[in-house]
Amino acid sequence: MLLRGVSIEKSTTAVSKLSSESSIGSQEDLELALRITKEKIPHEKVERQKQPKGNMQNEENDPANPIKKANSKEKASILGPFDAEGRNPAIPLLQPAGEKATRPPISGRPPLHRPASETQIQKIILTISSIDRGERISDLWAGDKLLTILKTLVSVRELCERGFDLTVWFIAAWKISQQRELIEEALFCQRTQEPVQIRYWDHFPPDVGGFLSSRHRLAMAKVMDEYDFFISIEDDIYLTPSMVDAFVHASGRLALTTDAYAREHHMVGFSRKEHDLLREDRAWALWETLAVDYHVLQLPGAGWWAQVTGNPHQAMWMATREQIYNFESRCESGFLKLKHPREAEWVEVRLHGTRGVGGGEPVQIMYDAKLRGLEYLMMHLLSSLILILSHKHFVHRLLQFHSGALQIFMGPEECEDIRKVLPIDDDIGGFESFTVWHMTDSKLRVMGEGVALVRDIVTHLNAEKAWRKGKIRGARRKN
Repeated sequence: MLLRGVSIEKSTTAVSKLSSESSIGSQEDLELALRITKEKIPHEKVERQKQPKGNMQNEENDPANPIKKANSKEKASILGPFDAEGRNPAIPLLQPAGEKATRPPISGRPPLHRPASETQIQKIILTISSIDRGERISDLWAGDKLLTILKTLVSVRELCERGFDLTVWFIAAWKISQQRELIEEALFCQRTQEPVQIRYWDHFPPDVGGFLSSRHRLAMAKVMDEYDFFISIEDDIYLTPSMVDAFVHASGRLALTTDAYAREHHMVGFSRKEHDLLREDRAWALWETLAVDYHVLQLPGAGWWAQVTGNPHQAMWMATREQIYNFESRCESGFLKLKHPREAEWVEVRLHGTRGVGGGEPVQIMYDAKLRGLEYLMMHLLSSLILILSHKHFVHRLLQFHSGALQIFMGPEECEDIRKVLPIDDDIGGFESFTVWHMTDSKLRVMGEGVALVRDIVTHLNAEKAWRKGKIRGARRKN
């Protein structure tokens, strides 16, 4: 089955409600993809490990590449559109702005939010950061990050089909450009009869480590006045166009609140989820935040929201051009225009083959898959302690900080106390529409705060919302 012959569902087609499988496709596709992952990709890993070091970067000639070796049905399952991918009918489809997206110069600090009707988006840039194809987490997951990347590419190409100008920029420490043929096939747009615009920064050395997670900012800074909407994801995050629709819709709702503080200090975010593989129904579950980490609040004119009081990391972020400028004016470390030249210089010098700057490399505090047992636990506790204490000298070097969302939602220490919120009300999209799939399904019960089913959190939030509404009505009757 050729990808270029696959019909893309029109945006006018009736859409079904989100289900627990809406993000991953039909059960048949899922099982087939899982079988390929389990049976073929581990073999690929073994073959790559046997190769001499000089050949490890040459992925194009890898004889065990499971995607290239797959038959037509398997390849269609990997690269084809997900039949069961649904949409929440409460979230309107974002329409391309065309010539209305003028991108005038911005001076001062623009508002953090605008009504959706005033948000003009035509050009979208997506960066995907990838340190390797899965070797770093091989003790937790036997898959291939190329596969997770391709799944997202097939999903986001719908943005091109809907009329947006999409650019995908890869930031990698492995030669992903050698997979150009597969990438162009996954991003082939029927509307334009060509792939979307693709750029590669895959010259980084494998030991670039946690600094790779901030390189997307340097890339975006070069083009920040050429695009209307910016998205950054890690290589195992499943991004969908409906997430963009939901974000713009919910941000527009925040612009309507009469609470002036909330308009400038609350921002829409996402929570990562995985399948609970120990449950027969493979229900969605969170591990970084539990029900107690969401504080229910009502914003006058904007409905009911859940403010995240726990870990704000989400391995991705998205923002309009105006929001980027807002971050630049309020974040102490800068945002796209990083105010830590030592870190930027470190990467530029490495490109010329020199090791380090000034005789040494910057301190890095990050998770390292080579650590095992007690060492891994101690590193996890140290990182958590650093976050709690907000000790900037180290926090700025956390991989999660560099990836973006942790910095945005870090509180008063960084960006003047921007707080992460997710909608509760169904007419804004509801909580589930703002959960994002971590495709490796490898963190649940291994890291984080525990296991919390998404549906249980939704039940908890709605119950607290109902209780608070009753309390408000009771107070009004007394008055």
